[in-house]
Amino acid sequence: MRYLKTLVENILRNRYLLFLWTRREIRARYAGTAAGAVWAVLVPLCTIALYYVFFSLVLKIKIPDLASSSGYFFYLLAGLIPWMSLSESLGRSASCLVDYGFLVQKMVFPMDIIPATVVIVSLVPQVVGFSAYFIMLAFSGLMEPGRIIWVPCIMACQVLLMLGMAYLLAALGAVFRDSIQAVGIILQFWFYLTPILYPLKMVPAFFRPFIIWSNPLTPFIMCYQWAFLGMSMPEWMPGMMAAWTLLAVLLGPAFYQLVAPILADQV
Repeated sequence: MRYLKTLVENILRNRYLLFLWTRREIRARYAGTAAGAVWAVLVPLCTIALYYVFFSLVLKIKIPDLASSSGYFFYLLAGLIPWMSLSESLGRSASCLVDYGFLVQKMVFPMDIIPATVVIVSLVPQVVGFSAYFIMLAFSGLMEPGRIIWVPCIMACQVLLMLGMAYLLAALGAVFRDSIQAVGIILQFWFYLTPILYPLKMVPAFFRPFIIWSNPLTPFIMCYQWAFLGMSMPEWMPGMMAAWTLLAVLLGPAFYQLVAPILADQV
């Protein structure tokens, strides 16, 4: 807890710089384009449109738990939208301190804000995507009004998980450069081991415990599917989500603060 408290205090102390650096990162990503930061809105919306045409109109894949002809489309997006933000966050976090080594080596620059910035920037497409998803869901007849209020709570836990893992991967990437390359490979396997493309009940029974108990994202994805679409899930799944969140929040900052004194030399 001491490590977490120190990190939070450092971020709060430099919150204005965090805001400026986040704004700079968003602008830099779309610098030189005619539409500018509008791409932050267009990209997730175009992705949603593509999946709608392909899965709902062309393939017409059905989900037994969702009677609508567009059921699989909404099922897919409930997990895919948060996955895109999380995978971008983890992928960029692993190399963020190395990428900005010229700043980290300047002790006047608070390097603690760099992983936090990566997480915040990666959340922009998810916020836009969920906004569009919510509107479409409202007109589809699949929305569960009594459960949709839990989405902010699930997303808050997701943000904490992303922050904890971002600081862990940022420190690992600076100390062990091989981990930067490994993260990209791990994310490819991780995607297919998470019930995003398929319901968990379709997984063979002998393999199902592995996906449930060893995959930190499974409870988050299933909680989103439950909140948005009313799909069934074990009653203990929210507790597992909270447990993974707590573990990431405690472990990530602890490791980051532990190696913080040598990070400037490593990058």
